[in-house]
Amino acid sequence: MTIVRPEIFRSILLAVGLLTTATPTLSAAPARAATTALIPGSYLTERGWGQMDIWRDKSGVLKFSLEAIGANVHVCTLEGSIDGMRAKLEGLGPNDPCEVEFKPFNGGVLVDGTPGCRAYCGARAGFEGPYLRPPAACTPAAQARTRRAFKAHYDAKRFAEARATLEPLLKTCAEWWPSNMDGDIRNDLAVTLHKLGDLAGCRALLKDYAEDAALSDEEIRGGYPPSDAENYLNVLRKVRTNLKLCREMKR
Repeated sequence: MTIVRPEIFRSILLAVGLLTTATPTLSAAPARAATTALIPGSYLTERGWGQMDIWRDKSGVLKFSLEAIGANVHVCTLEGSIDGMRAKLEGLGPNDPCEVEFKPFNGGVLVDGTPGCRAYCGARAGFEGPYLRPPAACTPAAQARTRRAFKAHYDAKRFAEARATLEPLLKTCAEWWPSNMDGDIRNDLAVTLHKLGDLAGCRALLKDYAEDAALSDEEIRGGYPPSDAENYLNVLRKVRTNLKLCREMKR
């Protein structure tokens, strides 16, 4: 059986080449205006499978840290100092070092690495590609603040305020979200709309997940690597519950 996968859950599989349409890489990325300097700040890949921070330490040295997630929750984790648009790290061996290259452009940085950088990655993960400056509301720290504020409103039963807090995140930041976050946000908003009596709005938020939610757990597991399947099932179980809550009441 072919399982229909919402696009958000395809992203990490695309990023590591396990699906046929690849996430943009340095060679495939669209042409962008080049700049000459790396700008400190937070950067994300589209769909949020990679996150990079660039900053200067107290002595003025330019530093970076990068984490990218691939299929089956395999990750790449790299950090170090940047000198002349490059960072040199220990690689797979003395003759196979890891060199990370940074190519700034207007709005982001293209990141590439030598084969020796595989020392910092799981078998199904990769980190190369365009890292972009997200809107201020969509940085990981800002999104975390918004979700905490939503939870405070929801726990206090201020459901209208909870909706008003979280709904803009869905409209503004969805393209920056990593794997499970789309489902989590939609489930949180759906149950909030249920509390407000907007059952049609609740169902509309979850419609992209409804077909997969109707499948069995085993059917879902057959379509994903093990850890990805369990993460997706955590989302789908909430979707199933919320769709039941938001069924149109019989008259």
